[in-house]
Amino acid sequence: MIALNKLPNPENLIKAITDCNESTPVTVDHYNALLRIYPSIDDIKNLSAEIEKTEPDDWEKAERYFYHLVKHWTIKNRLVLWQFEFEFPEKRDLVKNTLKNFEAAFNEIRNSVYFKKILGFILALGNILNGGTTKG
Repeated sequence: MIALNKLPNPENLIKAITDCNESTPVTVDHYNALLRIYPSIDDIKNLSAEIEKTEPDDWEKAERYFYHLVKHWTIKNRLVLWQFEFEFPEKRDLVKNTLKNFEAAFNEIRNSVYFKKILGFILALGNILNGGTTKG
C-alpha cells in the first residue's frame, strides 16, 4: 500500500507504458516497484472472479489500482521490457569494464618474464620430484 502512494495513477501509467513514451514522469524506480508488487497469476484470477461479484469502485485502493493494470494483459511484459531498457546501459558498462580488466590481466600474464620463470621453476621442480620417470 505504501508503494502505491509513490506510483503514478494507473491511467497515466498504462498510457506511458503502452505508448512507449520516455518523456513521462514514470521512472525506473516506479517500474521496479511495480514489478515487485505486481499480482501473481493466482491473484489476477481471484481479482477477475471478484469482478463478477462486486463493483471495483467498492474495493480497496490496492485492488482498484491493480484492477486497472491487469485489464491490459501485456502490461507486465512491457514493465519487464522498460526495466531492461533502463538498466541495460549500466549492465553493458559493467561487462565492458570487466572485459577490459580481464584483457589487461591476460596481457600482463602473457608478457610477464617473471611469470614464465616461475612456471619454468615449477616444471623443473616437478621433473626433479618425478625423478626422470614417466610414472611420477
